[in-house]
Amino acid sequence: MPKKQHSAKINNILGELRKQEINTWFDLGLFIDRFKEQASKAAFKGNTKAFDGYLEKGGIAFITFYFSIDGITVETEKYAKTFKSIYPDIPIHYIAGEILRQMN
Repeated sequence: MPKKQHSAKINNILGELRKQEINTWFDLGLFIDRFKEQASKAAFKGNTKAFDGYLEKGGIAFITFYFSIDGITVETEKYAKTFKSIYPDIPIHYIAGEILRQMN
């Protein structure tokens, strides 16, 4: 995908995320449920080796209400490191409503 088209796709996704009313963990759970139940035209239709290449090129995203110094953030980082150990060049995307410097 050309860089300009890739940027437009990311901006479109971020625009859709900003429209959501996500103010609590429960809201985030409902959003994730809606997201995963969507029929995707981009669903992968290849073998395992092709999927590995697709994943390493496109990356993976972790979505949460916020990142901070807490268990969820620590677990997310462990998963990200695991993906990096399998796919060294994989882009990792962190999507959060907020990134806090410290726990409240």
